[in-house]
Amino acid sequence: MTALLNASHNQKVRGQDREWRGKRFIFVSLTVTTVSIIFFFALKTIFPTIKAGGAELRDFARRAMIQGGGQVEQIEVEISSSSDAHSRFFETLKSEIQMKMESYKGQPFWTVGLKGIQAELVEKGWVHSARVRRSFPQTLAIQVTPRKPLFWVKMQKGWALVDETGYVMSLQPSVEGWLADLPVVVGMRGVYRGVAHLDDINRKSSVEREALLDLAALIREVESRLMVKVDSVRVESDPWFEGNMFTLHWVEARSEKSNRAERDIAATFLERQWSERMDSLQYVLSDLKKQEFEKVRIFGAYGDRWIVEPQKEK
Repeated sequence: MTALLNASHNQKVRGQDREWRGKRFIFVSLTVTTVSIIFFFALKTIFPTIKAGGAELRDFARRAMIQGGGQVEQIEVEISSSSDAHSRFFETLKSEIQMKMESYKGQPFWTVGLKGIQAELVEKGWVHSARVRRSFPQTLAIQVTPRKPLFWVKMQKGWALVDETGYVMSLQPSVEGWLADLPVVVGMRGVYRGVAHLDDINRKSSVEREALLDLAALIREVESRLMVKVDSVRVESDPWFEGNMFTLHWVEARSEKSNRAERDIAATFLERQWSERMDSLQYVLSDLKKQEFEKVRIFGAYGDRWIVEPQKEK
């Protein structure tokens, strides 16, 4: 009797299990069919032009890439600099880069060569470094760190524009425009004799570049410490010293009690031997400022003492 009850119970359980599996199969089938139908009609609604032909599929892929950022449509240029001293120069440089980069509009967004753009920007001499990145969906973002022009160097023919690291940024036939207020350096025209290209100048004149680097540091130090603007520099080689002599000229504002508003100052410094003597020079110029001298010629320093020749007003 017990065996018959167990057999009946097992048959009932197996029947319920088959019934549940059948219902689950029907449910899954209906779900898959419903999703397939929805997906099919969605594709036909959103992309009605898709057909089985290969040409239509290729055309669809091309248009999808364009609509999804496949081509460069916008160029954004940012000038990265912490100085406002050359804001006009930076704005001009930004405009020139923006115009130059217009040629990249319409090129494939994902395959345009970023390294090539960076190299193209840096090779012109006005840019110290450049970073180019893609900004989805259709923009090239360009961040530029510019070189900062500091002075002009007279060449055998024309002028060289030099930055604060001694790097020659540009070659020009004359000093014109708003950059004309930068200091002019004479006495080094033999440095670039017969050299006409920026790459050749910066590669072949390593010794001269070290001198220009030291001169750039000297000009910045004099202008910041003495609150003056250097007008010109004469460079001369010293037969007793393995290096150059820099004679800086600037105009100093006079005190309110003075009859003259300005005074001419010319001071000579030895290359790489001036930094430790700047404090004593400040004291000398401070004493001279109280006196009525039209011109002051500073021939250099012997130890901590500066050799000074003041010229009184006539």
